[in-house]
Amino acid sequence: MPEESHLTTIPTTPTPTEPSDPPSSPHADLIHRIDLFLTTQSTDPIRQGTQSKVRESLAVIHRALTLYGLDALSLSFNGGKDCLVLLVLYIYVLSRTPHPAHRIPTCFVTPPHSFPEVDEFVTECAERYGLDVVRIAMGMKLAFEEYVRVRPGTMAVLVGTRRTDPHGEGLTYFDMTDHGWPKFMRVHPVIDWHYWEIWDVAPPSFPFINCL
Repeated sequence: MPEESHLTTIPTTPTPTEPSDPPSSPHADLIHRIDLFLTTQSTDPIRQGTQSKVRESLAVIHRALTLYGLDALSLSFNGGKDCLVLLVLYIYVLSRTPHPAHRIPTCFVTPPHSFPEVDEFVTECAERYGLDVVRIAMGMKLAFEEYVRVRPGTMAVLVGTRRTDPHGEGLTYFDMTDHGWPKFMRVHPVIDWHYWEIWDVAPPSFPFINCL
């Protein structure tokens, strides 16, 4: 696991040399929201704690991107609020990292009894935020076996697991998959977040959050 001291702080205000999106683009709106969230000073200790969590998570994502690169780093996305926050933070990191245009490699493991609203939400996110989604209707282990077969260059996957989720209590920022699973690094940028911090970053007014 990479040491925390190796995590790189992500700039939270644009500089003239950084790539920027057109003002009307969905990415520009997300980036502006995170910039505003991080740079607005608050005396509320809860908000201050969430701002600290955001910076920490951005550093973890940046570390993963540095280690594995654009094409080898995928996103696990199921349309939930935790994954939505993870997506937003990843887009923010990409906005601060010069890179060629690309769609984010994404694995969507569809549940056995998927709701049409969730499928539609994931489709909207894919179109709006540039996700290259591979949809797989299998159990989690078999789904990722299929995913790495479809995308054989996958070395790491960003996962929106939090410590209070099932099997989340022993996880760290970087964990290799367990024995018997396809081999890749699981990256957990929001592992230490609480539900109120998720809602603080992605309130009901957030784009698409009301679709969940």
